[in-house]
Amino acid sequence: MDHHEQALYFVKQFCTGRTCEIVWKKKWGFWKEGELEADFYDVNEFLRLECLYDTICLHILSGSMEKFKGNTSRIKEAIKKAERSCRRLLILEHNPDFQDFKDNKDLLESRLEEIKSEVNSLGKPYTEVNWGRNLLFVIETRETLLDSIGIYCSDSVGTQFDLAHPSGAAQSRGIDQGGNVFVRSNEVSPTTDIISSINRCNPDDVFVSIIGGLAFLDFLPSMMDRKIILADIRLKQCLFCKFVLELICKNETPNDFFSSTTDIASLKEFCYLNFDQKILRALDQFISIDNLCEYFIEAKEDNDEWVGRMSNRPWINSYEDSRRKIMYNIESIMCGDIVDVCRANPNNISYVSSVPIHLIKDIVNHSDNIIWTGNWPKCKNEPFFLKKKVDSAQG
Repeated sequence: MDHHEQALYFVKQFCTGRTCEIVWKKKWGFWKEGELEADFYDVNEFLRLECLYDTICLHILSGSMEKFKGNTSRIKEAIKKAERSCRRLLILEHNPDFQDFKDNKDLLESRLEEIKSEVNSLGKPYTEVNWGRNLLFVIETRETLLDSIGIYCSDSVGTQFDLAHPSGAAQSRGIDQGGNVFVRSNEVSPTTDIISSINRCNPDDVFVSIIGGLAFLDFLPSMMDRKIILADIRLKQCLFCKFVLELICKNETPNDFFSSTTDIASLKEFCYLNFDQKILRALDQFISIDNLCEYFIEAKEDNDEWVGRMSNRPWINSYEDSRRKIMYNIESIMCGDIVDVCRANPNNISYVSSVPIHLIKDIVNHSDNIIWTGNWPKCKNEPFFLKKKVDSAQG
């Protein structure tokens, strides 16, 4: 590939939805037929335009400094306007350190610093992709990052990321050493009677489950195929869940799963070599991959009555089928109140784990089949139907 084709390749990797490219002069950028499916405007046109796009790409606007007699204000205006007008902003620029630009290195560096300063002033997370001759800044809201990996927040991302765990000696035994996520759960696996009742429900009914310490995994081996939505009020728990699910999806057999997760070093290496870049980027914006690996290793160990579900569990004994259901049946991860999720999906079977009943009392109005483990330790942590109205597909 030549330099133009390389730049196009990387830009297209990050374009999503309705796209617009902003150039400093007509017939510049990726305007040729078959290159980039986008609307095209020069800087002046764009600044006069009222628009909203999924992706906006600013194509080497440092070239417009000559057009604007060295004044960077128009470029800064374009960056500010673009950030307000899209969910993902791409800024393509020359790399001053590349050998082709050695005669203009100082000039290009000063221009790039102006652009970087403006990018930093946006206060949004961004990734810098460098493949040699060019650089690409990928700037997006955290909501967009989460959307891209199937996690959806009902409240502000910051609020749900900072939510504290419930206090109490029992709960603390299920949480990682840093007190960030549940790496264990205190529920035993569902009985065959529970699973049989779920399987008799209409196959179109959605299985909505609390994430917590990942006890939902043990429902998968014997449960018939149906749409699954996972929910948790805490964003950190949702992110850890996504990390675990991605690990399972990327390991085809239980032997692969165990060999790639023996320790933090091998686990981290596996993630960087095998995870999709957008998932790595999204997870790393919130929780470092190092910390997620630490949580996972802790989740392999039991602690009193609290069970780590990353080893020796029913879902692992039926690994291939569990993995298939994770890949094809889990529709999304909702960061929010499970009652709201059930309200939005009225035909559902809800597994509410051991969430205190006063926090979910309204769920009886939005779910016909509710599986609960009761308040620890009264029910011996065994799942039972708090409410049961099996609607058999056979009538």
